[in-house]
Amino acid sequence: MAFYSLFLLVIHLFIYSFSNKVITPQCGYQNSLPFHQSSDSFESNIPLNLCVPTLAYDQTTVTLVWNKPNNYSNIIDYNIYMNGELIGGAKENNFKNSPAFPYINLFYNEDKFNFHTKITYHSFLVKNLEPNKIYSFTVRSVDENGNESKDSAEVVHQTAPNYKKVFDVSKLGAKGDGKTLNTKIIQNAIDKCSNNSKSPFDCKILISADKCGRIFLSGALYLRSNMTFEIANGTILRGSSSFVDYPLIKNVVAALLYGIDHIKNVRIIGFGTIDGQGWQSSSDTIDELGNNLAYYENSYFSTWNLTGILARSQMQAAVDRANGNISSTDLSNAYASVRSSLITFYAATNIFVGNIRLINPAYHGIRFLLSRNVVCAYTRTETYNINNADGIQSQSINTIIFNNFLNSGDDCVVFKAGQGQAVENFPPTQYGWVFNNFMREGHGVVVLGSETGSWIKEILAEDNVAFLTENGMRVKSTAQTGGGCQNFYFRDSAMREIGTKNIIEINGHLFNRSNVIYQSGSQCAFVLSMTYSLGSTNWVRAKTPSYFLDINVKSVTVDNGNTATGGPMISVTGYSGNISLGYPETFSKNVTFENIKIIRARPANISRLQDSLFKNILIEDWGNFQSPWILNNTENLKFVNVQPMPN
Repeated sequence: MAFYSLFLLVIHLFIYSFSNKVITPQCGYQNSLPFHQSSDSFESNIPLNLCVPTLAYDQTTVTLVWNKPNNYSNIIDYNIYMNGELIGGAKENNFKNSPAFPYINLFYNEDKFNFHTKITYHSFLVKNLEPNKIYSFTVRSVDENGNESKDSAEVVHQTAPNYKKVFDVSKLGAKGDGKTLNTKIIQNAIDKCSNNSKSPFDCKILISADKCGRIFLSGALYLRSNMTFEIANGTILRGSSSFVDYPLIKNVVAALLYGIDHIKNVRIIGFGTIDGQGWQSSSDTIDELGNNLAYYENSYFSTWNLTGILARSQMQAAVDRANGNISSTDLSNAYASVRSSLITFYAATNIFVGNIRLINPAYHGIRFLLSRNVVCAYTRTETYNINNADGIQSQSINTIIFNNFLNSGDDCVVFKAGQGQAVENFPPTQYGWVFNNFMREGHGVVVLGSETGSWIKEILAEDNVAFLTENGMRVKSTAQTGGGCQNFYFRDSAMREIGTKNIIEINGHLFNRSNVIYQSGSQCAFVLSMTYSLGSTNWVRAKTPSYFLDINVKSVTVDNGNTATGGPMISVTGYSGNISLGYPETFSKNVTFENIKIIRARPANISRLQDSLFKNILIEDWGNFQSPWILNNTENLKFVNVQPMPN
């Protein structure tokens, strides 16, 4: 009897301890900062800022992320504890769950000479939990000798309750035959399900295969606040190929899935596919893992009427609205405004996009515009060769992008901030954290600009791996755009074959890149450019020119295979000034390159750079060029332990 009473007391105390714990807030701006204050010393090896990203959980799972400790030089992994018990390591967990992991793992398996910077994984997907239950978590660093750090600060999180309403559209009359237009049925389900919903777990829309098939055709759909939109594994939500199914909305570019009108608390999830049906497909390729990878016909402004599908319909409608008499300028502006993206959130708050496969937009992939607290994780983008098909685009505050595979038609991950005078008083695009992604093809790995009008600030990109992209780190703008970029940290990453046209063998697969058509004109591992193309000029130029400052590149490796192809390993170009526009000459300032190793790449070409540092740089094999450094019109550059030094 006494034992039984003691048992009840222990259970009571356990329940009481959890019921009185305060749920930890979601991840915030501090995660995008490169250095952190902690209760321990600055040299501590304890992980920092453990948290759950916005809406990155459901009834049975919770995703955890954390910042590396300030002292992480010998850290190789992290162990996760739930309610005080070890549940696994971060690397093993990414092996099981991240679509980026197998590509990253192969990248390092091919690194026979141990040349590249090694990344670490700082996320963990906890599974097999119970609905509506409170759990506590901590994380510990693991060093190269297997020693653990002390516990991080604790995170307390409650899983979601079961959905109150689930609307399976196939049971409401939608047909997955790939022919029937289901827009009205799906939209009606969204509106009814979200009515009076107070949480994204009050309402779920489910797109799943039915007896008719697994491809659900639809026009533009308007998501509502407090809902989950799930596309089940094996199911495809395919965009209509007709412009009439995408009504034009003022100030918002068309999309298949919209989140506008200040909506909040929305999740787009599932292991299905969103297909924009934007352009004609070419022959798919087999990637280095032996997986099928979607490719599309080369698409440009000049080919929309030849290779476009939805893109052609939307562009032709713009021509028809002008009675066939449209100027080249207006046609160019239409090309930048009428084509559909796959997902667009505008002025939204608390958004999570996870696990979805994204293919064939007429324009961009995912766009987060003037929004706050947005997350994109565990997705797979396949948009290569599609003109302007950025993978993940953010013009928002507090963006987290991790564990994604991107094979993109334009920039893989890009931060933007508008153009010209119209956005000068907009809030900056600020606090972005990009980590543990694999960027396979695309114009740039992690990119700032070219729209920089309201400033892009406090972006941390770390522990990413790139292969075959046209450029690596890319910061770009024009003087007329205005604003600029500040406090961008690009670190602890590895890149191979950036902007080259080599013949590459990897894992028994041969890739002949000799006929690749690059579109950016630079093909560099590191780019800071003030001479980017203006593109559409349907906006009023800024009062003062844009510029870049406080850019930090640290612990990054680049191997370009050979020096026969590719652009400069580093390219920095400022702005020469324009008296008629009232613009002075501008320089990039306070740029740091530290702990960089580059092999088999063409010389750096640097101009209009001031007050900057190059430290611990090792360059091997820059071809038949006299020096790996070409410097012109630079001021107060400092070179410390650089091999070889500039002449």
